[in-house]
Amino acid sequence: MAALVNGCTALTDLSLSAVYPATVEESGESALRVLSGCHQLQSLRLSGFSPSAADDALQDGCCPLLSSLTLHRNELLREDKYARSLSVSTFSFQCARRRNLTSLSVRCSLYFGDDQLEAAVTECVGLRKLDVSNTRVSDRGIIAAVRACSDLRSLTASRCRYVTDASVRAVAFEGGRQLHELRFDETGVTHHALSFLARGPKCRLGLVTLLLYGSYVSGEPSTYPRLESLTSLDLLLDRYAHLQEVGLRIFDAFVETEQVEGMERMWGQAVLLRNARSLKPARELCSALKSATTKNKGYYRDLEEPRLPDWQCCGPFLRTLSRVGPSLRRLHLFADPRALFGDFEEEFLAFLGACPCLLSLRLTGITQVSDAILYKLGDVCPLLEQLAIAGSHIPFSQGVEHLHVTSCRLRYFEYWPDYYRDVLLGEADKRITYKRTQWW
Repeated sequence: MAALVNGCTALTDLSLSAVYPATVEESGESALRVLSGCHQLQSLRLSGFSPSAADDALQDGCCPLLSSLTLHRNELLREDKYARSLSVSTFSFQCARRRNLTSLSVRCSLYFGDDQLEAAVTECVGLRKLDVSNTRVSDRGIIAAVRACSDLRSLTASRCRYVTDASVRAVAFEGGRQLHELRFDETGVTHHALSFLARGPKCRLGLVTLLLYGSYVSGEPSTYPRLESLTSLDLLLDRYAHLQEVGLRIFDAFVETEQVEGMERMWGQAVLLRNARSLKPARELCSALKSATTKNKGYYRDLEEPRLPDWQCCGPFLRTLSRVGPSLRRLHLFADPRALFGDFEEEFLAFLGACPCLLSLRLTGITQVSDAILYKLGDVCPLLEQLAIAGSHIPFSQGVEHLHVTSCRLRYFEYWPDYYRDVLLGEADKRITYKRTQWW
C-alpha cells in the first residue's frame, strides 16, 4: 500500500480501512507511513482505525491541502484490555482540528463527544458539512457547532440520543441560515421541534433534506403531538415547499389527553401481564391483570406484542405532508410501534399517489403495512428503487411477488418483522416502572 501511494504523488482522494489491526500502535504506524507522502490529498476517509491512530496519521503538517475528513468506526478493539476503562474524554481527536476542513464526518465512535466537537469547530470555522451520527455528541456540541460555523450547509446527528429540541431551537434561531440539509433522525427530539423550524428565520438557501424525529417512546402523555404540531408542520412545508428528502414521525393531531392516558394505561397492563406470564407468578395476579386489560374495548390483545387501540387517525398528517409530494424523492416515516391507525391503508395509498417521483421509501414502526399496500405500491410509485419495512405486524405473501413484477426499478428491499419486539419490548419494563405501584 505504501509503495502504491508513494507512486501516486498527485493523489487527491484516499480511503483506508483497517480490517485486521492487531494493536492501536501498529495501525497508527501503518496509516502514518501511507499518508506521509500524500501532499496533494484533499479528501481522506479512515475506517476502523483507533482515534490515536488517526491523530498520529495526520500530525506534523501531513496532508496540508486536506479539506474533507471522514472517520468511521474509530474505536478500540473489543479485545483491548484497556477498552472498558476508557472514557469519552480519553482521546482528543487532534486530527479533526484543521483550519482547512470544509467537511468533517465522525461516525459510529464511542469516544467522540461534546468536548471533541467543540474543540474541532473552534478551529474549523469554515465547515460546510458536519456529520456526527451515532456518537456521544449532545445539545452542547451541536449548539457550539451551529454558533461557530456560520457557513454550515449540511448538519447530521442521526442516532444521537442526547440531541434534543434544544439543538433544533439553536439551528432555527441562532444559526443555520445557510443550511441545505438537516438530519436529526432517531434522536431525542419531540414534536416541539417542528414549531421551532416553522417559526424561526428562514434558511436562505432553503432546506431540501429534513429528517426530524425521535425514536424513543417515553410513555408520558405530554410527549404526544397535538393540533399545534400539525399547524407547525403545515407552516414548515409551506416555507420549504420543494423538500426532496423527508423523515418525520407520523402522528394523530386530534387525539385527546384522556385517550392518551387510557392507551398508555392499557399498554402498561398488557406489558405487565406479558412479563408476569414469563415469570409464572401467582394465578391471582395474572387473572387480575388480564381482566383489567380485556375490559377495554377495541384493544389489540396480543400478549406477545401488545399494542395500543386503533383509535388514532393519520389522515390529517398525510394530507398535510402531501403538499411536498411532487418534489419528494426520499421518504422515511416513523411511528410509535405500539400504535394502530384505523385509516392507514386508505390514507397512505392516497398519499403515495401524490408522490410520483418517489425513489426511496422507509417505513419504521408502522405495524399496518399490509399485503394490499405492497400489491399496489408498484403502480402508485413506478420509479421506486429502495424499500425498507421494519415492524409490520402483518405477514406478506402475494404483495412481495407482485411488487417484484410491477416495480421493475426496485433494487433494494429490506424487511425487519421483529422490530417491535427487538427495539421496544426489550426496554418496556423500564419505561413503565413509574406506574407499577399504581397497577399492583
